[in-house]
Amino acid sequence: MGKELVDFPIIAEVIKRCDAVLKPKSIDIYHIMLSDDPTIFDDITNAFVAIVCMQVNLLGMIGFLTFKSFSLEKRQPPFCNT
Repeated sequence: MGKELVDFPIIAEVIKRCDAVLKPKSIDIYHIMLSDDPTIFDDITNAFVAIVCMQVNLLGMIGFLTFKSFSLEKRQPPFCNT
């Protein structure tokens, strides 16, 4: 599911953070995201964890792109009131 996405440094960093949080719960996000097993998502826990990890990745990408665009334009983001 995520083999191509791990090539992006931002996504790889988020997956690494998710892995650090999930390791104590005995959940291996790398195995879930990078497995070729078509039945990996038959377990609802694996499916839920993968969906949440991808949502966190999307937020990370949006934040990165927003930060980059505002820093390139040299103006404040619209949510700043100063």
